[in-house]
Amino acid sequence: MKVRASILIWKGNAYIPTMAPCENGLWSIIEPVIVTKPEMETLLPSIEEIIESNLNQQVVPDDNKRSNPILNATKARSWYKLAETGASYLIDWTDDQITINMTLPGKKNKFMFDKDKIKQFPSDTSIRDILSVILDDIHSRPETLTP
Repeated sequence: MKVRASILIWKGNAYIPTMAPCENGLWSIIEPVIVTKPEMETLLPSIEEIIESNLNQQVVPDDNKRSNPILNATKARSWYKLAETGASYLIDWTDDQITINMTLPGKKNKFMFDKDKIKQFPSDTSIRDILSVILDDIHSRPETLTP
């Protein structure tokens, strides 16, 4: 995988963390987290900034003792709390395609990706077009936009 971006929508805000590859091949959420409104005019430059940052991340050690930047940014007590009324999106860029994974709404108080909502695009698809798909999903879930 070339680069990954994550967007969490909760209480009317978009939280976009920096992502770094781990030694074990997974991705880790690290600082900084950009907090913005879930609107094209604010999401687009924020995602572009995070993508650039994520492309330059070095591999980080597998370390479960790090604080969680998303919980710190949202001030939520747990991921379960975020999943109750939030939505999470993962965007993966490879040489061949771009994939968006979207979570199911309020599924047992934990984020679960919806296999039926996976979207794949050619690798030259614009970030604006990718964000349009995500924003359409966000607007179909008004609970994510309620402060």
